[in-house]
Amino acid sequence: MKTVRWVSWVLTAGTLLAGLLLVSVGLVGFSWVFFVLFPIAVGFSTAIAAGSAGRKTVILALCIVGLVVFMALAVVMGMEGLVCVLMAMPLLLVALIMGALLGLACRNTIFKGLLEKERRLPVIAFPLVLLLVGDPIARQIDMAPPMTAISTTITLPQDPIDVFEALRSMDTLDGEQPWLLRIGLPTPYRCVLEAERVGAERKCLFPNGHITAVVTAYEPGTALRMKVVEYELTGRHWFHFGDADYAFERKGSGTRVTRTSSYRSDLQPRWYWAPLEKLGIEQEHEFVLRSLKKNLERAGH
Repeated sequence: MKTVRWVSWVLTAGTLLAGLLLVSVGLVGFSWVFFVLFPIAVGFSTAIAAGSAGRKTVILALCIVGLVVFMALAVVMGMEGLVCVLMAMPLLLVALIMGALLGLACRNTIFKGLLEKERRLPVIAFPLVLLLVGDPIARQIDMAPPMTAISTTITLPQDPIDVFEALRSMDTLDGEQPWLLRIGLPTPYRCVLEAERVGAERKCLFPNGHITAVVTAYEPGTALRMKVVEYELTGRHWFHFGDADYAFERKGSGTRVTRTSSYRSDLQPRWYWAPLEKLGIEQEHEFVLRSLKKNLERAGH
């Protein structure tokens, strides 16, 4: 039983980590093969490699332990951020358990011969082979992901010119953080505009990186439009920023500010990731706009 325990969680964690390393070096991507077929294969091979002596509940539990260990290592090693890992966990967990249940059902049937130790190596290697072979196929099948635009608005009591001036450079962003930012979503602490003109760079600084945009429209009190040209954030190699725009509209004696971000994501399947990405971007917007409101109140406007 001790051997079963060791094999189950170590094999699960090690194989998943090896798959993430393949993504990190660019050999495979975050396709539906990685998030669905690969963890199913990991669960299947783990159940087979554990042998016939292990109880089903023990093997399933230790597969889950292996998943948790893998995710902890991914965060500690800086391969992915905590929020991204937590978002991926339900999908990986369901796929992993499905694969383990399939392996447990098959290990005493057509795969019985693979329970012998000398025959387990092909089973252990199977998930990584599937990932390497399946990912290029997935890239051919999947359509190029489109650019997606997400907007968030806030109405402030100040004049549009005052709001614009407070937003173009923000030495401090310390508004109330939505819950995703509190648990680890990248949080900017300062945004600096190098010059008040089209073509100038505006850089937003994060504890773990930065985002640099070039101003494409500079209209005080009306619009501040930018195109992201560089970004360096943990785990963002699958995320491609587009435009970052602010629109200012007079509403009575106040101003309605609309923040719009466009992006393209390589994460698949889209039915799973698109709502989570939308939630994350909306909460980033909320934080910036709350910080803007706080800065205006602090300045006495």
